[in-house]
Amino acid sequence: MIFISYITWHYSGALQSGVLLIRNILTFLLHFFSVPLLLRTYFNKFGRLGESYKGGFDLELFFSTFVVNTLMRIVGVIVRTVFILLGLLSVLVGAMAGLLFIFAWLLLPLIVFVCFVYGITLIFS
Repeated sequence: MIFISYITWHYSGALQSGVLLIRNILTFLLHFFSVPLLLRTYFNKFGRLGESYKGGFDLELFFSTFVVNTLMRIVGVIVRTVFILLGLLSVLVGAMAGLLFIFAWLLLPLIVFVCFVYGITLIFS
């Protein structure tokens, strides 16, 4: 009776909890690296650094400000790309670990049974 209850719990309630846990971990990793935010602000200036355009018509000042703002956007794109790639890599590694966990969880009762039978055969041989 207890064996049937365990198998029912193992393949229903515990498996659902494990899948929910993996989903929460992947969501955490995605937000830890701020991937959605970095994608929304992909072309923003790095750290909001830059110069504001002054009034009047000074061509040298205009191009100086333009170059600084463009460089800050390029730096921002590079930094954001690195963190987006790190975040996606961590999500990929977490998903692979989660699949390995689910696979091991599904085989766990069989592994315990095989180890038990192997132990009994070692005792009597």
